[in-house]
Amino acid sequence: MLLLLHGALGDRTTLYPLREALDASVGMATELLEFDGHGASAAAGGAIRLDRLVTQTLDVLAASGPRHLVGYSMGGYVALVAATRAPALVRSVFTLGTKLRWSPDVATDAVTQLHPDVMRAKVPAYAAQLAARHGDSHWAAVVRGTADALRALGDAPLLTEDTLGMIRCPVRITLGDRDRTVPLEELRWLLSCVSTASACVWPDTPHPLDRAPLPLIADAIRAFLSAYRDDGSSPAPHASLARD
Repeated sequence: MLLLLHGALGDRTTLYPLREALDASVGMATELLEFDGHGASAAAGGAIRLDRLVTQTLDVLAASGPRHLVGYSMGGYVALVAATRAPALVRSVFTLGTKLRWSPDVATDAVTQLHPDVMRAKVPAYAAQLAARHGDSHWAAVVRGTADALRALGDAPLLTEDTLGMIRCPVRITLGDRDRTVPLEELRWLLSCVSTASACVWPDTPHPLDRAPLPLIADAIRAFLSAYRDDGSSPAPHASLARD
């Protein structure tokens, strides 16, 4: 069973194209997890914190049994942290465009554009997209909450040399060669910390998931998971997650 985790400012709908590619290539049941405070749950409010999202993910895994995690951007960070905290619940981790190293300076740079008024003025189409995704009355709070979460992550990163050393499952870190969010050096850093990790770089690919070569990525995920399929292992019974 694959569990897909979306990126910052996203919701489950942003993962639909990837799920479709996986359904065609992998032949394994795929579910989507929508993080608390995003999409349909944005109206409930509450602080957005990476720790909270990791806990939500682990709660799903505890109820469903171990799963393979595929995370885009922030979702990949959550997946890796989950693997450090509950190794028995995470079969493998495959990330796409995940920023791995955080500091106060990095966080300050990352949140520069995360201001709702600025977004309305400079990227109105994107602001409208966020309003449709999280609700007209709630999308600005999601943006501000994400900025707060990244600042908190910069002050206290959840992935360090020590925590990454706790990962025991297979890990594949992938990145587009035109991704301006994640330096290639971060892949080398993680490879030096996680003995079970490998890396892949997608050609002519920027950060946004909707510009990624999804059929190629789906085939790579299938190959990555082939060992689990060849040895006869099967996913444990799972809790219900929306596939809408």
